[in-house]
Amino acid sequence: MCDQFPGIRLAMFRKTLTVLRRTTLMTFRKVLDVCDYHPMWNGSTMTYTFANGSQVMFLEADISKDPDGLKLKGLELTAAAIDEADEVARQVLTVLSGRIGRENVRKGFEIPAFILMSCNPNQGWLRDEFYEPWRNGTLKAPYFFEQALAVDNPFLTT
Repeated sequence: MCDQFPGIRLAMFRKTLTVLRRTTLMTFRKVLDVCDYHPMWNGSTMTYTFANGSQVMFLEADISKDPDGLKLKGLELTAAAIDEADEVARQVLTVLSGRIGRENVRKGFEIPAFILMSCNPNQGWLRDEFYEPWRNGTLKAPYFFEQALAVDNPFLTT
């Protein structure tokens, strides 16, 4: 998306910056290498900026540190992703839902606003709101659940 649509803003979230740096960010860097992309990295803002001005920001989503989600409320995003969404509070999804799609309209892009969440269907709000309704055949649009298993990963070596 960053390559195709100049000037878009994406954000990747994980509950804590420490875990985000050790996991999500490391995986993202591997993908950049495989895809032969070389955006500029700004470590102080945790942002990759592509040659066409598109950005991917890496942010924490911990309501114990920001109970009102004030750090999220000012974001203007094309789309967002929450890695291991079962670790974050439901409130994060609520706040982000109001922050995505703004850049799409302003720049005239026909990109649907979306939030991609990866998770394990542990007990909690994700299981109740998405996994169980999907399993029961009652998950309604605009929501979508795609089950992925370890064997679906073509890069898995064992």
